[in-house]
Amino acid sequence: MITVAGRHLDLSPVRSYHPHITVDEEDGRQALAALGTGRGDGREVTVRPVDGECFRLLLQNTAPRNGWTPMPLELPGFPEPR
Repeated sequence: MITVAGRHLDLSPVRSYHPHITVDEEDGRQALAALGTGRGDGREVTVRPVDGECFRLLLQNTAPRNGWTPMPLELPGFPEPR
């Protein structure tokens, strides 16, 4: 479920995607160390798209096999995601 403009939308299972993300360096180091010792359960790492871009949310069961074509939202006053 996601919230858009104060409304909850149940879209079914989705996948988040972005071609270029970054991870807090210390979080990443700690997570890798925990995985290396077999104690990664419950470890949280925050990932962010670079340059303030948005993640893409894709419906899990409808993603095309040949890639995705971004479509503009064309909402007045709302900047288009890149």
